Amino acid sequence: KTQVNAGTDQAGPQATYVYRTPGIYTITLTASIMNSAGAVTSAKITTLVTVTAFTGATRHFDPADGHDSNDGLTQHTAKRSWAEFSAWITGGDDRRALLRRGTTMSATSGLSIERSRIRIEPYGVGAAPIIEAGPGFPGSTSLILVWGKHHLDDQIYSGLRLHGRGRANTVVKVYSEDDPGAENVGLIDCTFENNLPNGKSLIIVA
Repeated sequence: KTQVNAGTDQAGPQATYVYRTPGIYTITLTASIMNSAGAVTSAKITTLVTVTAFTGATRHFDPADGHDSNDGLTQHTAKRSWAEFSAWITGGDDRRALLRRGTTMSATSGLSIERSRIRIEPYGVGAAPIIEAGPGFPGSTSLILVWGKHHLDDQIYSGLRLHGRGRANTVVKVYSEDDPGAENVGLIDCTFENNLPNGKSLIIVA
């Protein structure tokens, strides 16, 4: 249950909730308004939402102990490098990359994702996995660029620590050329960091 105090200048959603388990959920929205005399009028709307499990293909990545000759299908056969990670997650729709907790993935290039139904999430135990701009990272590039040239939707980035290290000019940039462009891009339980002198922004939506 979430309460929101809305003003006349409010624009866009002000309350969100993430369902982490598949199922059918009942959502009830109650809106109340108080007039100048102090009288309160309320209205209630109820709807059902069906949450389904991700059904796309999944690969595991372990920058510490993985190996690129592995198939990545399980945590015991995880792949290792940024090249494999970026090639997988940008190579098609309906893909998930699981990154081992307690590890750091060093990016040698920006991650430009022009796909739909994409997931990047942690697995295992320990601290949130880090994706950071590594040495030699091109300074005018975003660490993660979500680019909807025509249309893409349903991208979720969850439980990650994203660090530009002052090498990336932006940590995350969501950019679209057409309307509606990039829709339903979720950054859940993520932290964003960058350093000077080259790091300009954490998140840009354009």
